[in-house]
Amino acid sequence: MINASKRRKAAGMQSKKLKPPPYSKPIFAARRAGLVPKHGLGHVTIVFDWRPTYLRNLPFVVMPSDKSPKDFDWSFCRGLQVVIVHLDKHDDLVPDLLRALYAAGVRHVRIAHIDRMARDDIHAWAQIKWLVPTP
Repeated sequence: MINASKRRKAAGMQSKKLKPPPYSKPIFAARRAGLVPKHGLGHVTIVFDWRPTYLRNLPFVVMPSDKSPKDFDWSFCRGLQVVIVHLDKHDDLVPDLLRALYAAGVRHVRIAHIDRMARDDIHAWAQIKWLVPTP
């Protein structure tokens, strides 16, 4: 059986070590120790570019909008419920983040669209359940 790094090398792909997203080091450390973050809105909340003060007591990470979600290691989200909090200007970034999260094995994702909440839009919240095809 060929391991993943040998498959990447055979396919001409370089294997690079991904770094964790900003503010995720405490969550990574807890997950390595076998702990699961306290469930608030979700186990982990992901925000774009800003550090919301109202999440001060909840585990959160920042997804920089000038980077690709593929550039980060999301493995700490495996098996967890995640909430993505974003604004109108981040709409185009959410699909790539969803793909990266589900590739990492996230269990469930909720999306909170702050600008839509401010407009009293009934579509401000979304729940995404990813169906992974079985081989």
